[in-house]
Amino acid sequence: MTAVSGQQKPPTLDGPVAKVRRANFHYTEVVEAWDKLARSYYTRPDAYTVEIRDNGCKHVYRAGPHFPSIDPDWGLVLGDAIHNLRSALDHLAWQLVIANGGTPHDGMGGTQFPVVEKPKQIAISGGIDAQALQIIDDVQPYHGTSDGQNLLLLNKLDIMDKHHFAIVTAMVAGNWGRVVDPRFPTIIEKGRPNPTVGVKAGDEAAWFVYATPLNNPDPNLNLLPDVSFVEGPLAGESFLEIGELLRWVQALFRRFARFFPT
Repeated sequence: MTAVSGQQKPPTLDGPVAKVRRANFHYTEVVEAWDKLARSYYTRPDAYTVEIRDNGCKHVYRAGPHFPSIDPDWGLVLGDAIHNLRSALDHLAWQLVIANGGTPHDGMGGTQFPVVEKPKQIAISGGIDAQALQIIDDVQPYHGTSDGQNLLLLNKLDIMDKHHFAIVTAMVAGNWGRVVDPRFPTIIEKGRPNPTVGVKAGDEAAWFVYATPLNNPDPNLNLLPDVSFVEGPLAGESFLEIGELLRWVQALFRRFARFFPT
């Protein structure tokens, strides 16, 4: 661990915010690409087939013959978004040290944003304002709060990305909606196959159980494909969870704005 030599520049959130902005760029790139692909697929008349079972009470949806495939680069792009978000927190810690009149430290054990799962005294190498340190302590995973869960999830995803890219897979019925129409029976149960296993043309994608028989496909039910993580801490969850982490980091930064007078 070595102190950074030379004259320090004034403290600023510009660098950390730029990292978050870059994360948003990568995330949005995947969102827009998938949205275009999914919506073009959904408008096809053969988007999916419906098997009506149990005398009309159960409808099973299967992926159509042209079910879209995942761009393998999407996992890499999402990994870049994750890494930029995690790096933004370390950049924040660095600037907090400068804002407190201290000198950040490079190397192992240097200035970084801590992630602590068991109770312990939090410290930032180089020293930061006591109130800023309290905010960092408040968001640690060992408190069991949603802040702590988000921080731990982000850290685990970043570690995963360092060793293998964040693989994703397509699935049908990740997003679904239904227009309320009293002429049609209520859906009382729904499900889908294991979302960590990719869906191919002809595969079962989702199923719905109705309170009373419906002997024709439900015209009020809309299904869109989604993208889920295959493995890691978000296995089976939609890639849109990265957007939730992005918004969490943005909100966290606002809590530190007062330490950087304009």
